[in-house]
Amino acid sequence: MPTQVDGFILTRQWIKAVGQDANAAAQQVINDIAATLVRNAEQHNPPQSQLSHSIVSNLSAATADNSSATESEIEDRAIRADMATADWFRDAYAFFEDRLAEAFRGVHGLQIYKGRDALARLETLLKSPLTIQRHHANQPIWWWSGRGNMSIDGFKVLDDVRLWCLMSRYELLINTVAVFRTNKSYRSFVYVSVDADQPTGVSGITPEQIHDDIQEYGFSTEYVGFWNGRYVKGEEYEDGFAELDGKVVKLSNAESRTRYLSAYNFFLATQASAFSASENDEAVDNLCQSLLKGKLTIAQAVDDIGALPFSGHFNSLRLWMD
Repeated sequence: MPTQVDGFILTRQWIKAVGQDANAAAQQVINDIAATLVRNAEQHNPPQSQLSHSIVSNLSAATADNSSATESEIEDRAIRADMATADWFRDAYAFFEDRLAEAFRGVHGLQIYKGRDALARLETLLKSPLTIQRHHANQPIWWWSGRGNMSIDGFKVLDDVRLWCLMSRYELLINTVAVFRTNKSYRSFVYVSVDADQPTGVSGITPEQIHDDIQEYGFSTEYVGFWNGRYVKGEEYEDGFAELDGKVVKLSNAESRTRYLSAYNFFLATQASAFSASENDEAVDNLCQSLLKGKLTIAQAVDDIGALPFSGHFNSLRLWMD
């Protein structure tokens, strides 16, 4: 599958190669690559979709007016495209590092938290705002499991006794929070494990279905709607109407919720980290499964996570910023 990194490399090489005669052709190549990147990224890897838009925009600017540009000017424009993307990297790293410093102040290396302390530190890490406005409100902190990687658009504590919280639309019963901090923020991460919750009772999911889900996917979830303090079926949420207490009601301002009915785990890291490389999804999934099954401790996993490779141009930009 093409990634925005592949497109970045190919397009940058094209900018340098076409010289003075093919600005229109270069722009068409960018457009073609952009369409492929966004289509594949949206289907397979949402983090790459956001970066694709930004990178393609930078590259489009880099090819402007190439018809009268000298070779050195073309090279300079390509470098500026690199720098614009590197600026995004720096801002994402800085955002994540600031949050780590506030939530896990004074901690270096690995530290593990349980109970209310774990929940409180997670609340600090993921407090509002979770966007970088000057980069079109991109979200620099994502959660990664290899099985599904997503941005985080909100966090709130639902019950600090049960250690129950809502991250985006996912209900979580926090078991463990672990942080690994290094002087390279692109290698720092937070690990979260959650306990199994009970079904809401509205979807009719059975213990047998939960068991089958765990056997097939490694975890089980319940998808429902939430309106006026009450749960409704996921299908009712999507229709916008539900029958409650014998009456059909319109679910104005309802929200979707996903509840984990089995133990689950994931990592939190900057969007511009090795976790975002799609070729690492299988390795991250294997790490999560091994941690979940007790075959591996988070202390043992640190080296494996640190060895995750960066994709092509991500790596060269990262080295340039060091």
